[in-house]
Amino acid sequence: MRRKSVTKREKYTRVYELARELGVSSRKMVEELRSYGVNVKNHMSTLDPEMVQLVIAEYSEQHPEDVKAED
Repeated sequence: MRRKSVTKREKYTRVYELARELGVSSRKMVEELRSYGVNVKNHMSTLDPEMVQLVIAEYSEQHPEDVKAED
């Protein structure tokens, strides 16, 4: 039974990982997530895969100058 919970947690993304992926600071990402209405406490909060995709799309649309260019 424990194995299922470990596998499930691996699918979640930490806020700091998402911030690094988008090329912004963790603090800025926490502020943005809160402005989107996402309940996060700090950079170690987790986001489910669906939320990550929504945040990437929304953030990229609103802040195209901040998002790292994909090579």
